[in-house]
Amino acid sequence: MRTEYLVYGVPDLSQGIALVEEKTGVCARFGGQHPGRGTHNALLALLGDRRYLEIIALHLAPSGAPGLLFPELRTLAQPRLVAWAVAVDSLADIAQRAESAKVENTDELTKGND
Repeated sequence: MRTEYLVYGVPDLSQGIALVEEKTGVCARFGGQHPGRGTHNALLALLGDRRYLEIIALHLAPSGAPGLLFPELRTLAQPRLVAWAVAVDSLADIAQRAESAKVENTDELTKGND
């Protein structure tokens, strides 16, 4: 299991990009929009293969986004880490290990893995 990316929620994407650049000296690049999800993002590569920081904010009217990513963005007043993701070699193995360890709601492990 390895960290793949960190999701940094911000109230405003342009301001979030500027803040991260001010703190790190590196400017994130606009990544795009998430159609139907009500968000847009900028990306900043981190050390290592396929590791990055995703700066994410609401885009336009999130009320019309049926699958809003990170609903906490609606009330976010200050930038903060809102999620992280790991990459694994076998999702089935991880789900089995979680089930054996009695981790509740293992169906969450497969969310977004379409």
